Amino acid sequence: MKTSTTRIAFVAVFDHVSGAEISLETLILNLDRSKYTPVLFLPKKYDADRFARLEVELYQFSMVPLIISFNPFRLFHFLFLLGFGAWQLARAFRQSRISLVHSNSYQAQLYAGPASIVARIPLVAHLRDRLPRIKALRWLLRQTAKEIIYVSHFIQGQNELGRTGHVIENPVDLPQAPTIPCKLSQILTVAHIGQLVPWKN
Repeated sequence: MKTSTTRIAFVAVFDHVSGAEISLETLILNLDRSKYTPVLFLPKKYDADRFARLEVELYQFSMVPLIISFNPFRLFHFLFLLGFGAWQLARAFRQSRISLVHSNSYQAQLYAGPASIVARIPLVAHLRDRLPRIKALRWLLRQTAKEIIYVSHFIQGQNELGRTGHVIENPVDLPQAPTIPCKLSQILTVAHIGQLVPWKN
């Protein structure tokens, strides 16, 4: 007899590949499919072929990252897109029989948070960056996230949400890491190469 699985909605908002999307792929690849069924919700502009190998259900919507602007027209346009996108998500959650929502970043939380409330589905927020100092965003996280996952103790300490949450570091597949020949001296020099972007402060 085939048992039913827990259907989890994974929501990502960026239309390009970054560390958050790569981490999401790793998470989905390692899910026990006998217990969980992942369902992906991505922006329309995202190249869906990248996730084809994961063999998951995929839905794409009009979603844009957070716009911080003092221009009232730009702000109103973003709020309209946000409201419409969250409504679409909530409707899709119900139709897809989702049991749990996972927002892949605080940007995705803007859509997934309100949608989870409307659909009455518990949500797990995955925080990978320091939050911008926007009180409404922090309020939204407190009100909508049943649980919070931080990618490091630094992010946990910086975001000051009044919630302990859980620290789960991004996985690294060490056997597949490239080996670079080098001459070792008495002084060990370690170089770290990462993506430096303004919103990471």
